[in-house]
Amino acid sequence: MTYFFLETPPTTSNAGAGWTRLRSDAGNTYDCRVVGELVSFSWRNKSGKNMESHRTTWKLDGDELVVTTDVQTVRFERAGDSVRTLK
Repeated sequence: MTYFFLETPPTTSNAGAGWTRLRSDAGNTYDCRVVGELVSFSWRNKSGKNMESHRTTWKLDGDELVVTTDVQTVRFERAGDSVRTLK
């Protein structure tokens, strides 16, 4: 699921039914929906098969956001109008 950790924020548009469509600088498109602390993703792989993930969670504690997938955990910190990745 490291595919979802992008270097720059994606552009967004409404995909309907509570989903947001995300498009990366590389042109990859996937849909995202947040319900509580669970993040779901839906996308089409290179073979044209529809894929889904419902294993990503997030937690916000003050200015720190923790995003956990089945592969890794990444921490982010908000500082003013910017967000940076914590090590």
